[in-house]
Amino acid sequence: MWSRYQNFTNFTYLNAEALAWWYQDDGHLKVEDGIMRKVVLSTDSFTINENLWLIQLLKNKFNLHFSFDSQNRLLLYDQAQIIQFLNIVTPYVQPCMNRKAYRLPPIKPIATRTTIYLPQQILLRQPTREINKQLAALSCFHNHEDSFAIKDSDLVAIITNRKNKQPTKSYQISIQEEYKVALARLRQQAGLTISELVAYCFKSNHVES
Repeated sequence: MWSRYQNFTNFTYLNAEALAWWYQDDGHLKVEDGIMRKVVLSTDSFTINENLWLIQLLKNKFNLHFSFDSQNRLLLYDQAQIIQFLNIVTPYVQPCMNRKAYRLPPIKPIATRTTIYLPQQILLRQPTREINKQLAALSCFHNHEDSFAIKDSDLVAIITNRKNKQPTKSYQISIQEEYKVALARLRQQAGLTISELVAYCFKSNHVES
């Protein structure tokens, strides 16, 4: 059976609109306390091999990293990936299915004193000063609608690093007040951690050790 599904990239019918119809018909968005916790795509009548193929297909076509549970359903838990998935399908979600569309989670305030975990190749001598200097560029990551703008390729790299558990170095820093609101909004809209957003600032400004 597996040989029937070898060529993932030639499966042209599963575009964003088809994915949205699949989701509306056989999908579920679990929300708790206003936070999107999980996307479920029902595939319980499929074989395990067929679901493994679907997982690879969704990764290849949309850079989405699904898993499957004991009920043989496809699952997406990662907050950034949930947001990415919903941004893909929401333009095609019908009004009667708005409960399955993208919704902004509540904004969580940013603590002044916090620990930032950065890739080991970013070495800092004055962490608080150097990180706050990078956070000054946060405004560049908003588009005209005041939403977060990040390249798909960069988002894929961030998610890949998260899954591969890349080595990091921790820094205890104080975040300046003028950056806390923007940082909280970016975390809300992108589903990334503060550390990932700081690392993205360094990457975008081409800062390395």
